[in-house]
Amino acid sequence: MPRREEIKLSPDASYTYICSNNTIEGTQYTELPASAAPLVADMSSDIASVPWTFQVRADLCRAQKNLGPSGVTVVIVRKDLAERADKNLPSLLQYRTHIKEKSLYHTPPTFAVYVLGLVTEWIAGEGGLAGCRSATKPRPNFCITPSRTATASTVPVEKASRSQMNVVFRVAGGDEAVEKQFAKDAPPRA
Repeated sequence: MPRREEIKLSPDASYTYICSNNTIEGTQYTELPASAAPLVADMSSDIASVPWTFQVRADLCRAQKNLGPSGVTVVIVRKDLAERADKNLPSLLQYRTHIKEKSLYHTPPTFAVYVLGLVTEWIAGEGGLAGCRSATKPRPNFCITPSRTATASTVPVEKASRSQMNVVFRVAGGDEAVEKQFAKDAPPRA
């Protein structure tokens, strides 16, 4: 992951977009980039794991990763940014419409919203985001037990950039044949 000081942003950008946690590569921002433009962050896989200070001005989060089932989306956006959006967009695609109608512009996915409510209550009961953060902290340090075909596993991500949400690893130095056998030997999902 690039360090904050390594990121060079255009001074006349309309917005800056990042994905705070990359589940494929196993990387996660530990601090968000400084941006003069509004910072839009896809936090779909780590929003409920980190007590962010919201310098993020618009946050798009697909909740099905860790807040609820598919069908519900959590968006945190400043009203002034929603008002700035192109008024020629269809009403359904304008955040200002959903703000004005208190998220009831059309029929919401009621079960998904209900589950989202249950999850957020549970998060509060666990000590809020700080409690969730302490629960995810040990995960990247767990011991990966190699299969009988693999002699060693490695984490190919620099320690400072490792995701607290998901762990990636390579078996036998990334030898594809050994990794395929490792996957084949892995126990089936329960």
